Amino acid sequence: MNSTTNIYIVAIICLLSVPVRAQQQTKGRIGEQTGFGAEEAVRRPVELPPDVLRILRSNSDIQRSCLKRVGSADEIPSSWFIGSRVNLNRDNLPDLVVSSAPANPCLGGANIVPFWVFRNTSKGHQLVLDVSTFNLEILKSRSGRYRDIQTEELTAVKILRARYKFNGRRYRVARSWERPIN
Repeated sequence: MNSTTNIYIVAIICLLSVPVRAQQQTKGRIGEQTGFGAEEAVRRPVELPPDVLRILRSNSDIQRSCLKRVGSADEIPSSWFIGSRVNLNRDNLPDLVVSSAPANPCLGGANIVPFWVFRNTSKGHQLVLDVSTFNLEILKSRSGRYRDIQTEELTAVKILRARYKFNGRRYRVARSWERPIN
């Protein structure tokens, strides 16, 4: 076998292992899914609150990619998104991880989908992370009161990972690294 064939074999193995890992990560909190991926279904989808849908509709990336299909931001349907409850900070208010639903043809790409993470506050939901990636994981480790988040992207030759930590307002990249697939 040549090196190109080896790269494809390793990439396929990596892609097949992600859903298994995400499934294992679902066992964190009762009823809480902590592993999300481009090829991983949201197990307990929830209806998006109106304030979250309003924030998504005003997102410039969504408007740039999707307005041609619907005409105006107000017409972007909630069915284009799928949300899952998580608890980022032990306050027992349901925070959300939202991704592009399979019904949304205008977002995402090859092995990459957008994810939005919202924290729930007394004033409503606040967007704290907006990232397009293959895999997103809510970790057990914390920065202050907030759980850390890790993302993973795949190319034909390398795996890219980033660890996000909450800085009091938003999640920011605290560390990133890459490794070759072969």
